[in-house]
Amino acid sequence: MYKRQGRTALEQLSESIDVVLLDRHMPDITGDRVLEEIRAAGYDCWVIMVTAVDPGLDIVELDLDDYVTKPVTRAQLTRIIENLRVQSRYGDGDRRELESLSNKMETLEDEHSVEELTETEGYQRLESELKDLSDSLLEDIDE
Repeated sequence: MYKRQGRTALEQLSESIDVVLLDRHMPDITGDRVLEEIRAAGYDCWVIMVTAVDPGLDIVELDLDDYVTKPVTRAQLTRIIENLRVQSRYGDGDRRELESLSNKMETLEDEHSVEELTETEGYQRLESELKDLSDSLLEDIDE
């Protein structure tokens, strides 16, 4: 097992990487920090957080494409990755953002009650961003 998993991943990252699977807890650096460094370096790869950490409202701020709580099966990961690959072929930046927001909302709703979530500022902002982006995409389609 690598003792430097996060740093090693960053060192090996290149434009040829389409999908990155991250854990929030790694021995040398957090997955959240690796994600920040990936985005700061300008990589446009899909990022899926695969972790045992139950999602909290902090995932609203993470620039990731999906969040999966362990245990996860190979089939589940394959399906998620295939869905992202299809989106990348047919979607633009706004559709990608819509899918990311939708995935975050679904992840939160799977772990917390909607009543509990609707009382939080982060979830309200997520709902608002999702609605605004959805409305904008619908306007584009109508035009």
